Amino acid sequence: MIQSEIELRELVHPSDFYEVEDIQRDAWGMPDIEIVPKREMFASCRSGGVAIGCFTTSMIGYCWGWVGKTNKHDVFLYSHHNAVRKTFQNQGIGYLLKLQQREWCIQNNFKMINWTFDPLQSKNCYLNFHKLGAICDTYYSNYWGPMQDSENIGMDTDRFYCNWILKSERVKQRLDQKIEHFDEEMLNPSNHTINTDIRDDHLIITRINLNLISQTLIVEIPSNINLMKKHNLDLVVEWREKTRKVFQTYFKKGYTVTDFVLKRDGTNILKTFHILTKKGGS
Repeated sequence: MIQSEIELRELVHPSDFYEVEDIQRDAWGMPDIEIVPKREMFASCRSGGVAIGCFTTSMIGYCWGWVGKTNKHDVFLYSHHNAVRKTFQNQGIGYLLKLQQREWCIQNNFKMINWTFDPLQSKNCYLNFHKLGAICDTYYSNYWGPMQDSENIGMDTDRFYCNWILKSERVKQRLDQKIEHFDEEMLNPSNHTINTDIRDDHLIITRINLNLISQTLIVEIPSNINLMKKHNLDLVVEWREKTRKVFQTYFKKGYTVTDFVLKRDGTNILKTFHILTKKGGS
């Protein structure tokens, strides 16, 4: 889909929110008990938050958030949903919604947007870190508690809590598609916090390394955790538990997730990696 075929606009009237509940069902396989009601979204927007819709002949996606404040970050926009109908996923719609959300925040004097996402969902990690330039040094175990949608059922809902510093040099460079390359770091075994192998066509963890000291560290995750979950839930739970230990350990040591890299190995299998950088580094 090309950008000229869609319309991005703020949702401001009650009728603008009619389709958001159905999009949650379609995008994430949400059961009704997990759905955020349209009236709640509308009320939050009337109270200072914002929802932005993406339309063709009808709404195909939206992003939504509200005003947050903490002692650490002062006032920011907390972005809770970035949802796109399955038919239109993997076409850059979520990226365009985030860009529009950024523009709204800049116009309304917000300096930062925060949100949570699953550290094992490679597509979200690539969008948030590599394309948008968000960073993360905060990890929450089982943040939402048990959830019943298709992506979360049967496993703990661990989450990154990331910061998107809207006018930072990092964000400007990523939006201008000026990217870093980590080829040298990827080739160095002493940078890898997780050693992996392929067994029965699944990526398995053979060892985790919690005492590395390199300026840049690599955390491999499966390229498609949802597909793995359909075949081997126990293996996905193991990935959750062991990567939790890795991230929590290195965040405590002063590391931050600053990028997410896609590589293909010698057999053309897609490999996916978080990039951790020691604070004070690049």
